Amino acid sequence: MRLTEAMDTIRNVVAAVPDINTAPHFVPSRIASSELPLAFVIVRGGGWQDYIYGQQGSHNRQFDVFVYVKPVAHGTLDEGYVKTITVLENVARAFIEYQHSEDCVGWFRTATFEDGGHVILNYAQNDYHGFVLTVNVRIPFPY
Repeated sequence: MRLTEAMDTIRNVVAAVPDINTAPHFVPSRIASSELPLAFVIVRGGGWQDYIYGQQGSHNRQFDVFVYVKPVAHGTLDEGYVKTITVLENVARAFIEYQHSEDCVGWFRTATFEDGGHVILNYAQNDYHGFVLTVNVRIPFPY
């Protein structure tokens, strides 16, 4: 499986969450208020030396889902915090529900998830309430 296929699977789970307004296939150059909450996926570190038997193998990989919920400059700090926690809970629930659904791809069934809770994320010199959800997976190869 290619890394882009794994990214698309993760992005599709996030995009299906009703709280997420926009989930582009790319890292946007800017974020418009009308696109919030917005989520995108990036590839993080991985270990390629897990094991190889003949031409088959796998590697561990991390993906970060960045979710921008509300500009810090709009509303009160508490409003942004509460909305972020609600979106975080719904996104995490969507990952777990997908993991246990009949539609789940095999490699995703053993995925683990972690987040750092509410954070202030800076993007294009603007601060947003948001969170980062890390997805840890074992992906089979060859492609």
